[in-house]
Amino acid sequence: MKCPPSTSRHLAGAAGRRYTQGRLDGGGPMFRFTFARSLLVVSAACALLAACGGEPSESDMKSAVEQTFGGMNEQLGGVGKLIGKDLSTKVKSFKKLACAEAKGNPGFACDFQMVVDGPLGEKTEKASARFVKGDKGWAVF
Repeated sequence: MKCPPSTSRHLAGAAGRRYTQGRLDGGGPMFRFTFARSLLVVSAACALLAACGGEPSESDMKSAVEQTFGGMNEQLGGVGKLIGKDLSTKVKSFKKLACAEAKGNPGFACDFQMVVDGPLGEKTEKASARFVKGDKGWAVF
């Protein structure tokens, strides 16, 4: 099948290359170099973004733990009102100790220490949990 004569004209976006009967001519080594350089830049950007997806920071971990306590506090709030006592638990201080990739599971296995103030008073606890990053931030399991 032969292309109509109008398709062999220079195309506006072809930058000096000629489209003739189904192929693009005139790419040359400069075109290939520019394409390779663009591909390298995109690959480097993807690698940097993947590196940013590392383990949770101390503040990420604290927020995830506070969200967990927030859910528990909501459930206990009604009971607390019935007995006239505040049953909520609050994180007073939080310290990240260590994190490593969770083996066989998504996310990171992390050790941390926190001071919590709850119905039984203030208590310092060391704990371990798995933290997974989702659409809405980090969650603790």
